[in-house]
Amino acid sequence: MRTQLTALITGASGGIGVRISRALAADGYRIIAVGRDEERLSDLCDAVHTSGGECTALSCDLGNPAAIEALLPQVRNLCTSLDVLVNNAGTADTQPLSETSLESWNHHMQVNATAPFLLSTGLLELLIRAAHPTIINIGSVVSYVGYEGQGAYAASKHALLGLTRVMAREYQAHGIRVHIVAPGGTATDMVQRMRPDLDLDGMITPEEVAGVVLDLTRMKGNAVIDEVRIRRAGGTPFP
Repeated sequence: MRTQLTALITGASGGIGVRISRALAADGYRIIAVGRDEERLSDLCDAVHTSGGECTALSCDLGNPAAIEALLPQVRNLCTSLDVLVNNAGTADTQPLSETSLESWNHHMQVNATAPFLLSTGLLELLIRAAHPTIINIGSVVSYVGYEGQGAYAASKHALLGLTRVMAREYQAHGIRVHIVAPGGTATDMVQRMRPDLDLDGMITPEEVAGVVLDLTRMKGNAVIDEVRIRRAGGTPFP
């Protein structure tokens, strides 16, 4: 009989987070869904329960370090080990650097880079106790490139990439696999707000990103994929 596995997903009240949560729940994981929108978290958990899975919602504003500190003991009370941590929550605004306030800059850094750092270090002991622990950070195409009007967002996603690479090396001794998944334009509310000019029909779907995450959690053998860059089919190959 398969031992109950536990996965924590941040940004679970949004498009990609919802799909990742449901995909992992369908694969047998007990879900700890973290997000700000309590109503959407409740809807997610209801859907998981209806499908025969287990889901616990934890409300947390990852833009607030104190809220993250308060979240950690709640997670420890829910599980004795953590098999998968998906740092999916993200924030993004469109504005030129000359109009970017320090408050906006710091908020991007906090949600997109500092929160994954605090969760990955704060839950390290739970991860170490798992048989095949995995951390998956959801980056972006702007983890590698820079677009005009996305300075704070690109800087924070570059920071997440750097964090992922160092974490993968430092946590390897603990048997923890650390990956980054970097999708291009994905059909989410955030992308529609940032790039209303993009055609939704040609975008990557949240389900496709969730499928990549699911595949990474299933890789428990000798092969490891450190990073996955996902582009739109209509985009340029190997940009």
